[in-house]
Amino acid sequence: MKGQITRFTGSWGNTDYPVETEGKLYAVKMLSNNDGWLVGEKGIIARWNGTTWTQIAASPTANDLRAVDLRTASDGWAVGEDGAILRWNGTAWTQVNSPTILDLYGVVSVSATDAWAVGEFGIILRWDGVRWNIVFGPTVRKLEDISIVPGTNGSDIWAVGSSNKTMHWNGSDWGPVQGPASSYYAVGMASANDGWAPAAGARFYRWDGSTWALAGTWLSAYELVMLSANNGWAVGWNGKIQHWNGTSWSSVTSPTATMLQAISAVGPNELWAVGYNGTVVRYNGTAWSIVNTPDTTGLNDVSMVSSSDGWAVGYAHYADFKTDSPFLRWNGTSWTRPLYSQVSKTLYGVSLVQTPSGATGWAVGEAGEVYQLKNGTWTAGCTYTSNNLFGIAMASRYEAWAVGDGGVILHWLDPNRPATIPTVTTSGISAITSNSASGGGNVTSDGKSPVTSRGICWATSPNPTKADTCAAGGSGTGTFTGNITGLNPGTIYNVRAYATNAVGTAYGSNTSFTTGLPNRIYVDSAGICGGRAPCYNKVQNGMGAAGEGSTVLVMQGSYPESVTISESFKMDCGYNSDYSSLVSSSEIAHLTLSGGPLTVGGQLSIGGSAAMAGIAGSQINAELGPVETNGSPSIQKSRPVFKPRLGSPEKDLLDLLVTRSSSRAEKDYPASFPDEREALKRLTLHLYLTALGRAPEQWGMNLWIDSYLSYYMYLGIGLGQAAAQMGRMIFLSAEYGQRGRTDSEFLRDCADAFRLGVEYQENAEWTTGLTREQVVTIASSSEQFSNWVSTMLPGFPGEQTRNFVSHLYAGLLDRLPWEAEIEYWVSLVEARGPEDVSMLMGNTLTASHEFKNAFPSYPEQVERLFRAFAGRFASTDETVYWTLLLESGEAAIADIVEGFAEGEDFSK
Repeated sequence: MKGQITRFTGSWGNTDYPVETEGKLYAVKMLSNNDGWLVGEKGIIARWNGTTWTQIAASPTANDLRAVDLRTASDGWAVGEDGAILRWNGTAWTQVNSPTILDLYGVVSVSATDAWAVGEFGIILRWDGVRWNIVFGPTVRKLEDISIVPGTNGSDIWAVGSSNKTMHWNGSDWGPVQGPASSYYAVGMASANDGWAPAAGARFYRWDGSTWALAGTWLSAYELVMLSANNGWAVGWNGKIQHWNGTSWSSVTSPTATMLQAISAVGPNELWAVGYNGTVVRYNGTAWSIVNTPDTTGLNDVSMVSSSDGWAVGYAHYADFKTDSPFLRWNGTSWTRPLYSQVSKTLYGVSLVQTPSGATGWAVGEAGEVYQLKNGTWTAGCTYTSNNLFGIAMASRYEAWAVGDGGVILHWLDPNRPATIPTVTTSGISAITSNSASGGGNVTSDGKSPVTSRGICWATSPNPTKADTCAAGGSGTGTFTGNITGLNPGTIYNVRAYATNAVGTAYGSNTSFTTGLPNRIYVDSAGICGGRAPCYNKVQNGMGAAGEGSTVLVMQGSYPESVTISESFKMDCGYNSDYSSLVSSSEIAHLTLSGGPLTVGGQLSIGGSAAMAGIAGSQINAELGPVETNGSPSIQKSRPVFKPRLGSPEKDLLDLLVTRSSSRAEKDYPASFPDEREALKRLTLHLYLTALGRAPEQWGMNLWIDSYLSYYMYLGIGLGQAAAQMGRMIFLSAEYGQRGRTDSEFLRDCADAFRLGVEYQENAEWTTGLTREQVVTIASSSEQFSNWVSTMLPGFPGEQTRNFVSHLYAGLLDRLPWEAEIEYWVSLVEARGPEDVSMLMGNTLTASHEFKNAFPSYPEQVERLFRAFAGRFASTDETVYWTLLLESGEAAIADIVEGFAEGEDFSK
């Protein structure tokens, strides 16, 4: 199909253009009347010269291009399908490496070193002048439950699902809040500072107003309701019912062994729960009992507004060649099933509120189906989504929220609602100095009453109001700005936007920033610096702006640049995102010292090595890699640090964690309970003693437990996989190699470490033809070792999809994925399916510099592919066959990946 171009010159009319490639046209950018660009299907790019459109004959991509933006006639971007990114330099369009395979839908160019792109599933990318980076990952994870904090009128809401990030609504914005579990079944809030979320492994997590943390392990629960801080109920598998009394969850006698999926409270002495096979149970203040229903059709949710009125929803009922609705109603005496012939899809959630005219609310379900209850009758509504909807919560009779597949969040407001306070958001803080800053806000709704005043307020305490210092910002809806003045240096300030109408005053979310200090410079590769100023995105720029004797605070991460130090500076490296503590390392590609001294605090890595702070001048070249020195420079240490022995597993782990911190800021997940930590300590000690004949140093023990084993446990990766990879690192370390163990001693070490048994020690036939690395791989991934780890610390088998992703990473890159990586790929598996994503993952990882640098030869690459996809080692014939094809150009690595992903048997 040939695309159409329409032009307005006082009136609209079609404009033709010569066609090299037919296809739809998706976006256009005009720089002037005589210069413009358009993009479209199959990589179509065309240019307007003031008279005609000319299509570029040789587009660098065949992917659909969805957006284009040019800052000048010689600088622009185009983005599109499968993460395609092209750049215009004034002469030609060229393809630029993209960090994503998701479709990109929009792009805007700010400067030569700053551009933004957005795309599929909410992904956001930013150009830093060198490369594109993922700023915000895809949000396609399923949300299954939602809870509104009591008494907040819908201004404080939580949603959870199959992600380690919970979602929070603060009255103006939804945002992710990191949690310690890999996913959650449900959420129930007692107050703004007290909430519960049950998860896999019978674990209960609790919100304390600032963080989610593991509260304990009780019986498995699928849904819960919190009546107060001291009264809560949870239901779940096998009809289990538990009660929270303010101190502990305890089991309560249940009248059923059937799975219970939902619970609703009329009050502290009347609760209802529903589940499989049409099961309904009721609590009367003393005990739970079965309540009969008309059939055995499964029920997914229930909402009770009184002792005589409530609804349950579930699967449509089929009987006598007709379909009854998925609704059940309680009339105070019995449950009945009203006939709604137009409702045939499954409903997963229902939420009702009582009004003077009776119950009202919404039910949600399969493929975006929604139904509204009014005057005792359900009628269909429209959501404009085909995603399954699992959770629904009524904030009031005029407002509701629903959540579902793909992380979708829907909001309903009754158009006939009475006037309310406005809705306002607080904008980011900019132009921060030691005594002033700029802020603002956006009034997105006037609440059906004109906004008479708006502005920003600030104070040193959180949540400032109009009683504090404020700057007016006019009236009405829309964006506004204001100047924040009269501030003290080096002080944390809190800011909120406000908007006032006839009903009252509303406030945006609280945001904070820190005023600058004299002689203090901040560096962050993203150019954000946690709201601090002055802020630079390059270390050299920060050094250039700093005066003699200044302190330069560098955020953790990688800075691929050459830095020259010619004056006296103090450089603190490895700060977290809000500069509250030193948590990791900062890596600089090249450092030239022509003056000084330079005093380093924290951890500095130069040229990719995991170098510690505290290196004396005479040690620079030996320990820090490519460092040039002129004159008599020196590096002085500002605090003592640990220093691992070269070749040890501790050193290898530290190097690995430095890479993790450089690629993306990640947090550790320390073991939560003494028993859990003790088990991980025994596991680590066992592997060290059997392989190296020594115990790890104490800091090394803590590093393995908090930064590696616990980290992967709480990401939902099986502990057995993490322990296996840990064992591989220990056996493949230089320290083990330096022990000079004979083959029989090596075999005994492996069998002991990985619990293979005496038969594997005494019979070496199973190792015939295998390298030591291959033997370690087989032993560490053995069923015996996995079972032993599970016995030592049960309850951490990992989730299937997460284990699948980590298995491919271990096979292809010989490491497990980081948190950001696993969340990225798991979200794609849920959106596209494992077969499609396994091919995409295989192609992406094998095309990476990490893969090619670690396994530069074709035989090595073939071996990794067979290990990752086939779960075995390639035979000599297979290795030779594929190596010859790869070397001759008759096949590519992608061909092997595609074959494995499609289930081809290469052994035939």
